[in-house]
Amino acid sequence: MIPPYQPENAEIAIEARDLTMRFGSFVAVDHVNFRIPRGEIFGFLGSNGCGKSTTMKMLTGLLPASEGEAWLFGQPVDPKDIDTRRRVGYMSQAFSLYNNSPCGKTLSYMPVCSHPGSGNSRKSG
Repeated sequence: MIPPYQPENAEIAIEARDLTMRFGSFVAVDHVNFRIPRGEIFGFLGSNGCGKSTTMKMLTGLLPASEGEAWLFGQPVDPKDIDTRRRVGYMSQAFSLYNNSPCGKTLSYMPVCSHPGSGNSRKSG
């Protein structure tokens, strides 16, 4: 396997600093730390209920963290700031318009829902 090229001064696209989410006494995400350089392909793997979706929601501003910070391209994520929400998108794997809808078709439909008539959607094949 060939590792991806990473320049020494690569801009950090996404960063989690001690990101924590508690629901009452239950700790769903416990002090997670990582940095993802721009252009890196990164994924979350784990069993159901281990905090993958909760982490993504904190990173995109859909869910305020109990502790810690999330950063996107050098800017702190503020769940109350609509500009942050406009810069990123999140779609759960469980979301589907129809059970047999191809992934590309679903992804191309989402910008149309958010901004009808804006021409932001891309043609899917």
